[in-house]
Amino acid sequence: MRSFVLLLPFCLVACEGTPASHAEKGGAPADYDAMNEVARGAGQPIEPQPIRLAELQNVAPFNCLVSSDAVDEVFFLASPDVSVMQIEGELIELSPVPSAQPLPYGISDRFDGKAYRVELVIDRESKRPWQPEWSAFTGRMTVRDEHRRVVYDIPAQIRCGADG
Repeated sequence: MRSFVLLLPFCLVACEGTPASHAEKGGAPADYDAMNEVARGAGQPIEPQPIRLAELQNVAPFNCLVSSDAVDEVFFLASPDVSVMQIEGELIELSPVPSAQPLPYGISDRFDGKAYRVELVIDRESKRPWQPEWSAFTGRMTVRDEHRRVVYDIPAQIRCGADG
């Protein structure tokens, strides 16, 4: 009888069940992505500079040119193999990322570099002729930093053609 009384508290603890989760207690589940975003803070905005043809002497031809809606200066160039943009006087190369929604002429809509990632979105319904064998589209260019924070985001004119 005495051993039964000693074992009774252990049996009651073992039969208590699993502890209630945070959500079952009435609290919202923790959103770790949002917590990390707050901890990282806002990205440092960038301002891509216009690219001059003289700066592209040793670079392959490009099939897509990107300019802002406000200014008709090219600040991003893309081909199936490489893309470039200029920030603070430095020409930065980015590599295309395979895409489910490529731009015309086999150009990817996403490009990765060491410090930045560029995403291009076009409105395919806005297609209009621009020059022989070239088409122009309205779209958007978004640049993210290495922590996926948006550092540049603008409406853009995206012109793609058979050869650059």
